[in-house]
Amino acid sequence: MKTNVLRNKETQEEMKTKEGVVMVEHRFEKGDEFIPKYNAVIVDNKKVLVRGKEQEIENYYVKAEVRNNEKNEKSSEDGEFITLTPTQKKYLDRIKNDGVMINQEVFVAYEYEHEKYGLQVGIKLKSESVPAKTFKDFE
Repeated sequence: MKTNVLRNKETQEEMKTKEGVVMVEHRFEKGDEFIPKYNAVIVDNKKVLVRGKEQEIENYYVKAEVRNNEKNEKSSEDGEFITLTPTQKKYLDRIKNDGVMINQEVFVAYEYEHEKYGLQVGIKLKSESVPAKTFKDFE
């Protein structure tokens, strides 16, 4: 799991909550395995000023318990709020619409090359990344 400290764009000062806690953003990295805590993706709509015009932006989050076996890292059992890309959100919504309870499945993050945006991190069900067993495997 990649963790970034949120900073003010102009002053580069660390952003803090009212309680004085430094704000961080978590994102998935290749090799992360996670189990969502809830059967929903959190959508946060905000109105912001962009070049003098007010625009509405959407941010996507999932609260999940995350572990990375390659780095021997693990989140707390309470889970962490992880920022999702629009593509990751669409994937979770699609499989949820197919009847999968996402909070009862293990997902894995992987890297792929996008022709326009370069190296990206996608997510998929862990069971999709494990080859199916054949009769030879049981012999």
